[in-house]
Amino acid sequence: MPKQPLILGPVLSFRGISEEGHWKVTALIGIPKSFEQPVLSVEGRNCANPVILLEHDNQQYLRYDVSCKLDTQERKVDLTINVCEGQVWSFTIPGIDFAPRMAYVSCNGFSDPSGMRKLVRESNSVWADLLSNHDRHLRKNNYVLDKEQLWHETRTQDKNLQRFHLLVMGGDQIYFDSIWEDIKELKDWVQLSRDNQLIFNVDKKLEKKIEKYYFNLYSVELHSELTHLTI
Repeated sequence: MPKQPLILGPVLSFRGISEEGHWKVTALIGIPKSFEQPVLSVEGRNCANPVILLEHDNQQYLRYDVSCKLDTQERKVDLTINVCEGQVWSFTIPGIDFAPRMAYVSCNGFSDPSGMRKLVRESNSVWADLLSNHDRHLRKNNYVLDKEQLWHETRTQDKNLQRFHLLVMGGDQIYFDSIWEDIKELKDWVQLSRDNQLIFNVDKKLEKKIEKYYFNLYSVELHSELTHLTI
């Protein structure tokens, strides 16, 4: 078995605060269907068996409960997966009655794929900046802190904490406009007259191709951008 058989994740999702004072979080991962379900551990304890959310194209997508008990002070929580030797994922949870620190994001891209080629910086440079704000261990060596970031350093990073407890996403994180260029049948469909567009037949083969395109693009974007933040 490969050291890291993950197709996706772990992607963390916030589920609220329980009456018992637990910071409720789930972790989503994707693995090949032929592999055994991994064991996730949070703060050194093994999590319960996962819920199978989806089986797709010999892939399996699992959701684990990685909730943690809130203490009087905030703390960083470590998450490990037994099939990912040497890797540790972390998220920071607030203390009891703390107001969580949140980041807000929306609109991660362009409606016109050709617009990406006109950028001076890389397409994910804003995500990289957010991660550098969030966790000093994810920064490049030449990263320069601004005044606001410096103010937070002593209050978070110097205490082995991360800056944000939650990431609030307002929509439009993933753009699929490229599908009209990448799938030939859809590219041809755009050129048809309105009358012919309305009677165009989407057969099972094309339907499967469209589904696979959406699924793959969504999973790649999630895996590359959200494995370090709780949303």
